[in-house]
Amino acid sequence: MVVVVDHFMLSQLFDGSVCSVSVTDDVDNTSDHNPVSVILDITVPRLMFSHPQWTVRPAWCKATDDHTAAYRATVQANLSTIKLPVDSLLYRDVHCCNRSHIDNLNAFVDDITQACLAAGEASLP
Repeated sequence: MVVVVDHFMLSQLFDGSVCSVSVTDDVDNTSDHNPVSVILDITVPRLMFSHPQWTVRPAWCKATDDHTAAYRATVQANLSTIKLPVDSLLYRDVHCCNRSHIDNLNAFVDDITQACLAAGEASLP
């Protein structure tokens, strides 16, 4: 596949992917600059898709005030059981690479998501 672009800008992640770079100096070129060709070797994994599966989801459009009240109470009860990763939440370095902090925050987000999903399954039609 040939892709024509006006500029190339690669991050350092692709340093090892550049196979060749060449400049085409052609008298037929009416542009004010010479075209640059870059050949990259980038491996892109293919995603395999399976057949769609039906999953049961809460029908918010059918929820009554009683359903939403039950959902609210169940979410609150579920969230109250989640242990807060205080050290990770209070750490202020936005460039933090501490694997423990990252794992704690990811687990925290997953716990919140599961608390909401479980509440929906338990209380919504």
